[in-house]
Amino acid sequence: MKTAVVIAGAAVLAVGAIGVALDRAGWPGLAPRLVARSGQGLQVDADTRLYLLWNPRLQAPQAHVFGPRGEPLAEALDVVLAWRWGDLWDWRRGAPLRLKLVQAQSLSLLWQRDADGRTAWPLQPHGTAQAPTPLPQIEQLVIRNGSAHVDDAPMQLLADARFETQADNHWKAELKGRLRGQQLALDAEASAGLALLSPPEAGVPPVKLRVALSQGPEHLSFAGTATSLLDARGLDGQLQVRGSSLAAVGRPFGVTLPSTPAFDLTGRLRHDAGVWQLGGLRARVGKSRLGGDFAFDTRPARPLLSGMLRGGPLRLADLGPAVGADAAPSRPGRLLPDRPFDLPALNAMDARVAVALSQLDLGTPRLEPLAPVNGSLVL
Repeated sequence: MKTAVVIAGAAVLAVGAIGVALDRAGWPGLAPRLVARSGQGLQVDADTRLYLLWNPRLQAPQAHVFGPRGEPLAEALDVVLAWRWGDLWDWRRGAPLRLKLVQAQSLSLLWQRDADGRTAWPLQPHGTAQAPTPLPQIEQLVIRNGSAHVDDAPMQLLADARFETQADNHWKAELKGRLRGQQLALDAEASAGLALLSPPEAGVPPVKLRVALSQGPEHLSFAGTATSLLDARGLDGQLQVRGSSLAAVGRPFGVTLPSTPAFDLTGRLRHDAGVWQLGGLRARVGKSRLGGDFAFDTRPARPLLSGMLRGGPLRLADLGPAVGADAAPSRPGRLLPDRPFDLPALNAMDARVAVALSQLDLGTPRLEPLAPVNGSLVL
């Protein structure tokens, strides 16, 4: 009996040693067959290596991703995919797909989601393909040279992008297309590999980020730090915006802002967990001078704008297009003209903003400018 136990133990140790040796070698010859049998639309060449025990990852000289009807979705060279087994287990139970690392020397991909949020990408376990597909959470994205065509109906984004990661991990990207029906051009660069989407608990350190965005005559620039790109998690830095109207700037992002004359503004922009904050605002709108601190909470079903509007003078004519004062009064003796309000636009968000102005100029000789003015706006 003792001899049998010794033999069995030796056999187990031998099998374990063989398994460890094969894993260290990357399971040569076996990896492509295992990947193909996974049914996730991924195809790799014969020299692919798969490591399952320590630091689980896949290394492939060449990889392709295909949709359920065989449509090509991505092609990449010198690919490394790294994951945690716990994250894959959570994904099998319905959580978004989460990867530690996606790295490639070159990448060309097609990203599409329909109006219901579904995509041909194999990002969901079998049996859940009809459900909306959440964006994958990629903690570190290192693409030396890449391109993408994006047609994402939920994000209302149709664009072409190019991106690269240099040898020192300096990261650059440019995107041209349409966001919410508005022409858009974006240039971004970061001091290190930036996560595509970063979970709240990921603990990813922030990196330096610079973004320049143009939409017709409207221009936006940001210089600061962030921990992820698409959801702007951990965003903190200086914002500068100038353009022909505040309404035109807010439109691509689904933010309802008043129509105004030409303007420019600066302030500190922060974002985390769906709450945007703009502090130390300094703005020039026409001949008005304004300041303040604001928060925009996108988590409720109807977003909430809150904060304090300060400064002065505020000329009513500079906000005229928002209240109908851009035209002559239609009836004598009236300060504001008859003009319909766009009530559906007002319903896009709630607002609770305190007002403290040094002067409010109503733009009429019948009334002297009011000074000071304190009040509140509730929408």
